[in-house]
Amino acid sequence: RAGTPSPPPPPVPKEAQHAANVLCNDAQKAEARRAWPDVQSKLQAALRADPSNVCALYNYGRLLDYVWQDGDMAEHMYVRAVAAAPKHIHSLRNYGFFLYYVRRDYVNAESMFRRALEEEPDEIDVLSGYGSLLYYVHRNLPKAQSMFQRALKVVPDHTNTLHTYGKLLQYGRSDPAQAAPLYDRVLATQPNHVGVLLDYASLLYESASRASLPLSRDKALDKAASLWERVLTVHPSHVDALFYLGRLEHGRGNLKRAERLYKRVLGAAPDHAGATSSYGRLLVATKRTGAALDMFFRLFQTGCEHIQSLVAAADIYVRERGDTNRAAELYLRALRASPLKSVTPVGMAGQTCVLCCNSTKRQDLCC
Repeated sequence: RAGTPSPPPPPVPKEAQHAANVLCNDAQKAEARRAWPDVQSKLQAALRADPSNVCALYNYGRLLDYVWQDGDMAEHMYVRAVAAAPKHIHSLRNYGFFLYYVRRDYVNAESMFRRALEEEPDEIDVLSGYGSLLYYVHRNLPKAQSMFQRALKVVPDHTNTLHTYGKLLQYGRSDPAQAAPLYDRVLATQPNHVGVLLDYASLLYESASRASLPLSRDKALDKAASLWERVLTVHPSHVDALFYLGRLEHGRGNLKRAERLYKRVLGAAPDHAGATSSYGRLLVATKRTGAALDMFFRLFQTGCEHIQSLVAAADIYVRERGDTNRAAELYLRALRASPLKSVTPVGMAGQTCVLCCNSTKRQDLCC
């Protein structure tokens, strides 16, 4: 009859439950061999035997999420796993990460993390992941810091927690002296951790001019350079390491090396605004003003109105070409951009446009 709820499914016989558990264990052994089709077939067989088997649902969700990258089916499996066992810590954790990173459903991700911590207050990955969400999404620094501190009490050398907590201290708290020891702890066990190498190098570079670390300026710059060089031993074409190392060499007056590094950046990323602008200013310094103008206008065509580049281009038109009308146009554009306070935020490793500009289409990358 209409409106009559469907009867609950019949209970799964114990033999079928046992068979599903065995198949799920076999699937996990196949996962260790990275035999993904075998993993999938065993998990599917487990779910045919017992459709509510949490082990199979959770692991099949992971397979679909991480290996096959089928978000819709992965979420379907995670939802079934949480419904079948509402307190299953692994299902709550992984569904939370799926919602956070894949769906960007921060409200429900936070709900999953909270439920997981109610079941297991010391679950290290949840503590670290929830701290990350609180920092990056909610910008709740005190609560994020508390989560990271809880995580490090559980696992003092947890890499993700040390790195993200270091970033919170470096960028969120502007406390490089507290961030540096956390990066050192990561590099002690993972010397080629690229993310930490980049953030630590940026910290040292920025601190060199502010005397915010117990290092001389030259020692801070030397250490920053060594960290960027280490990134390049792992990834020889890493544009951020090439660019920032180029800027460091440029600032030290090593113009030939800086030029080589800028060229490598532009070979890998032709629209890299930072390298385009910096290379243009290097060309001005070495009296190649025609090539410098080419660089500056290449930058302006991307929508970045970088003040120093606008002014440098205008100066060339005044001093060398006598074209005051063209110069006046560029100076006016620089004045319009000036409220944005042109900067080069070294700490924002990974950004394509590392120069401040007033272009709305690139605001997310620039300012």
